[in-house]
Amino acid sequence: MVVTTNSWVLDEGFGWSADKLRMARHLAKRFLGEIAGELFRTEISTGARPYLVPSDALAAGVCGPDATPEFGDWLAQAEAERVARARLFYLEPPVGELAIQVGADLRTRGIGSLRPPAPYGLVLCPSGLGYTADGMQLIAAHWGPAVAGGWWITWWADMRSYVAWTREHNPEPDLWKTLVSNMGLLHYIHATETSPPQPAPPGGWDGEYLLDADHMGPEAR
Repeated sequence: MVVTTNSWVLDEGFGWSADKLRMARHLAKRFLGEIAGELFRTEISTGARPYLVPSDALAAGVCGPDATPEFGDWLAQAEAERVARARLFYLEPPVGELAIQVGADLRTRGIGSLRPPAPYGLVLCPSGLGYTADGMQLIAAHWGPAVAGGWWITWWADMRSYVAWTREHNPEPDLWKTLVSNMGLLHYIHATETSPPQPAPPGGWDGEYLLDADHMGPEAR
């Protein structure tokens, strides 16, 4: 069933096709271009959630290691540009299951020599790429090169999963349509940046490290 709202068109069945994959990129770009800047500014000013300041922002002098409200506008524009340039990838369920296994392995061993299939990309896997600490299902990610030599990776959740999580605190009947009309099919979760390859620690491995904005302190930036 296709539901039309004031701003977005969505398919509640989520039967993804090549056209809908392109639509996901279009809606993600619209969200980042039209809504995200104000959202990011508000979250930064209120301390609602941590924001990782990428090497690009530090190099450009946008802000210091601690995000400022102005950084929210910069981040939204930078993310929109990455999504606009992204090559699109779709993972069928068996490959998605493999991606989850590999992702869990990366958490313990690191990324190693990361060679993505395109400099900029957006990958969608409706069967899921993992879950946030709050239990929201991650179904997409986009990436691009970071000025420090690593990669900037952003994770997106299934908006239906976000609505289910939000309804625990707000039982509004039309919450699904309200949120989708404002934010689109995908919910921006948070971004990570890989550091450039470094010498292996004793008994360890050499490669790129994944920095998680939810679990890193100022010293790690």
